[in-house]
Amino acid sequence: MMQPTVRTLEGIDIDKITDIFEAAFADYAVSFSRDEIKSMLRRRGYSPEYSYGVFDRGSIVAFALSGKDYFAGKSTVYDIATAAMPDYRGRGLSGLMFSRAIPELVAAGVERYLLEVLCDNEAAIKAYRKQGFAVGRTFLCHRQTCTEVISAGINVEGVNIKPLVPSDDILADDMFCDFTPSWQNSRESILRASTDFKAFGAYHNDMLVGYTLFDARYGDLTRIAVREEMRRKGIGSMLLNRFLAENRADAVKVLNIESTCSSLVEFLKRYNINEASRQYEMYKELST
Repeated sequence: MMQPTVRTLEGIDIDKITDIFEAAFADYAVSFSRDEIKSMLRRRGYSPEYSYGVFDRGSIVAFALSGKDYFAGKSTVYDIATAAMPDYRGRGLSGLMFSRAIPELVAAGVERYLLEVLCDNEAAIKAYRKQGFAVGRTFLCHRQTCTEVISAGINVEGVNIKPLVPSDDILADDMFCDFTPSWQNSRESILRASTDFKAFGAYHNDMLVGYTLFDARYGDLTRIAVREEMRRKGIGSMLLNRFLAENRADAVKVLNIESTCSSLVEFLKRYNINEASRQYEMYKELST
């Protein structure tokens, strides 16, 4: 008979966390390398003191890995990944962790709990609603193999592409963007893992008119944006081509595009980088 204990993941080293992440997601369609898992945790701000595990006879059988930071003006805990080992699924363990976590987060002054869930995962959405989460934005996730991406050899007269160093100014969440980036694409997340990224700017007469920022190891096109009055001139295409030239993965992924951002969606479609999935941003306001 299982006698679960729920507690934070403080004191458990990152290699052990990587082990349990791999084991819990081993039968999922999308797989992650150990380096990719560690990069994901670093970028999304993994904080063991705000993360919880269910322990059975000393082993972690379920977990909720979280990061903490300010997001949209509020002290926020973000659910990086919640999962259970295959033999422990369907036992309500996520509910146990939330029941333990919420009062402790409130006591720590956290104002909001944030997570993302695939739109077709009805069981998870129902469970999160039961915990008091509401649906916020809808995000589109676009993916394509590199061999299927249409590349256009465009050069815009007077525009030069030069390397950039990620900085607070460049990464301002409204810098040429038509929507506020999600947690994993926010300024704070990028700066947490700044050495993982490459960035290039498009300059017209020495003025920055567009930029792209990406993790070339995993084909993650994190940001691509052009100043509004300079769009539809080929600058975005030049930036995309630079990303494709630098990319070391066999696919391209552009994650968490707000569904209202038709400009970016249509741009990606022109290059055959199409929608692969949708997910909801869900949140729970915590009373303090």
